[in-house]
Amino acid sequence: MAMAVLACAGVAHAQSSQAPPGYNEQLIATGGQVDAIAVYCGKMDQSAADQHKAGLRARMLQKGVGASTFDRGYASSFDATMAQAKSNPVQAKAACQRVEQMGAAAARQP
Repeated sequence: MAMAVLACAGVAHAQSSQAPPGYNEQLIATGGQVDAIAVYCGKMDQSAADQHKAGLRARMLQKGVGASTFDRGYASSFDATMAQAKSNPVQAKAACQRVEQMGAAAARQP
């Protein structure tokens, strides 16, 4: 499963207006993956995931990404990641542990 992408979660906030081809689409996919794992692991409820998605969507639309492109990319990534987590609980548990470690590391930063 592409859960290693969690290590890149912070990249979603470092968007540029001159993004290389495919960059914004990858950020959208990463956002969907991170939200799915956070929901699966119980670190975020669906309401919070929806709020995060709305914020990401607004930023991507400002960058010129079409609404349907965002909606398809995010939903596809979120759904695929959730399905993988449910079908492979051992790997999902490891992803949950990485989320836990990332949260602890972020909390220690000034």
